Amino acid sequence: MLQYQTRLATLSKLVNAVDIRTYEARDADLDALAAQVGDILDSALAVLDEIVAGADASDESESLDSLEFDPGAMTPTSYLSFDRAVDGAVRREIRSTRAVGEIAFIAQLELQQRSQRLAWGRAQRRKLVVLAECDSALRRVLKAASAVDTAVARAFGGAPQQRFESELQSSLDVRTTYARFRRAVYGHQALPLLKRLRAVGTEIAVLIGRATYPRMRVRDRLLMRQLQSRILEWLRHYEGPRSERDGTRLWQDICGFVDMLMQISKRQELVEHDREVAARLRAELAASGGRLCPVSELSPLEGLDASVDDLLAGADAISAAQLVSLLDGLFGADDMTPPQALRFCS
Repeated sequence: MLQYQTRLATLSKLVNAVDIRTYEARDADLDALAAQVGDILDSALAVLDEIVAGADASDESESLDSLEFDPGAMTPTSYLSFDRAVDGAVRREIRSTRAVGEIAFIAQLELQQRSQRLAWGRAQRRKLVVLAECDSALRRVLKAASAVDTAVARAFGGAPQQRFESELQSSLDVRTTYARFRRAVYGHQALPLLKRLRAVGTEIAVLIGRATYPRMRVRDRLLMRQLQSRILEWLRHYEGPRSERDGTRLWQDICGFVDMLMQISKRQELVEHDREVAARLRAELAASGGRLCPVSELSPLEGLDASVDDLLAGADAISAAQLVSLLDGLFGADDMTPPQALRFCS
């Protein structure tokens, strides 16, 4: 099955060659984009079908069934979302042909559904719907290709040709990007309105060029593009009291958008991750006898709350009392579910 790694790598190259960013800021042939994505889905399904058929012919007994329940969620694999099911399957590191086939089968079912959703999206002929379905389909193809590639390499003693990224790691990277974008935007708050909006326009342009930008939700990316267009339009016609009022309203909308991005912390994988980090910090604090804690220990929580981000940006260490107060404020002394403490600008 090692020969399939090359075909899976080719699929990923096809996906990476599609830059949906070019369709976000202008009117473009969305039907051509959808057709291109549909062809990639068909190619992916053809490869997965061969892998599943080859694995079915194997007489190996070790499969994902022997570890049917996700250790974190305690939910049967078949009932998990695609991303969580694949993450759990790859994390188990089962080295068998049957495990390869079962991961490929999970991916096959997901991509079949994505193909149907793409056909529905094309019929809607709405920009947001088409872009969202294309983006989602391409993400799933990348996830499927890298997961099956990893499983094949493990089962047959080869080296993975693709980097598999868990949903948690992707969400952490995006949250970190959001946190730094938010901090950059608020960092311009004291500037006069003209300079402030010009600076925010630059921050948006920088974010659009980052590697994590394509991992943002399409709806959020389009909202950001709209704000960018409004900033440019306002800068072109800046004059007088009315423009000042319009600019102030635009700034408030930017602040609301920046704060809204931080709702990412409600994602299930991040909620679970943040609880685990908080529990670890409490345990380490108890074991240390209340010594100072390096602020860097909070880095896995970057983006959860402005108070965490402020500490990471401006302090080297935090006292035991400060850490307890921070964790209690974010998670509660007993309840470890973090509230959404958002900081709005005036």
